[in-house]
Amino acid sequence: MRYRDMIADNYVSACASALDPKSNPSAPLSKLRWLGVANILNESSRSTFAQIFRLRGHDILNRGSVEIRPATDLNDANPSAAYLWDLLLHDPFTRGVLALLHHRARDVGYAFVKRIIFISHGYEGREHSGEPSPLELRLDLVVELARGGDDEMAITANI
Repeated sequence: MRYRDMIADNYVSACASALDPKSNPSAPLSKLRWLGVANILNESSRSTFAQIFRLRGHDILNRGSVEIRPATDLNDANPSAAYLWDLLLHDPFTRGVLALLHHRARDVGYAFVKRIIFISHGYEGREHSGEPSPLELRLDLVVELARGGDDEMAITANI
């Protein structure tokens, strides 16, 4: 099963279990607004985080976040837009979200990415060792979706 399908199935399943079984048993994906991945261990994704933090001049070992907004960060006026696009398309989680939005466009109400937030919980043990292990540096990802009528630029990819 592809990540994009897991997102949709988990969302519908979680919403259905919270609803009265006598009502509509599935929640429409068109209501989906937030997607998140907690405690990312995937090496490729962790590398993407490090590169995005470095691109923005932040130290990933410090607690903080980097926000990517397509309207300003992925347009032609931004000199690092192509590099940033490449990072997002090679990250398994952001690519999965974009694939969900592409392949299930009608189901998700033609949603697009409003912003992507890369979060580092920081690394407190710097003085004790070199690079932290994936278990010592927690990284989370949050994606906010929007739909027509929002003033943000749509981020789409033919995936």
